[in-house]
Amino acid sequence: MSAVNDPATALELLGQSMDELTRQIREIGANDPRRGEYQNELYALRELHAALQSEKNKLIALRMGRLACEIASLEPGSARRSEIVRSILRFAKYPK
Repeated sequence: MSAVNDPATALELLGQSMDELTRQIREIGANDPRRGEYQNELYALRELHAALQSEKNKLIALRMGRLACEIASLEPGSARRSEIVRSILRFAKYPK
């Protein structure tokens, strides 16, 4: 999966960009005209980050729902059923 299609990687790259922009804002003077531009960009990146995080959470919930439906079609004690339960627990524990 490319970085463009992987929400976790996209969020990580976006976070790195926000960190770098924050450092630049701290380094420039309060009267520097770039400061306002950088702050506006940082605000927009934060909004995008929040939207991507929300979308990532929806994708995880959708995947967990599909796995739960698959469990219903399997016999108790099935190896696949145990594998699915472990996947759901992993998603629930580490949603990033």
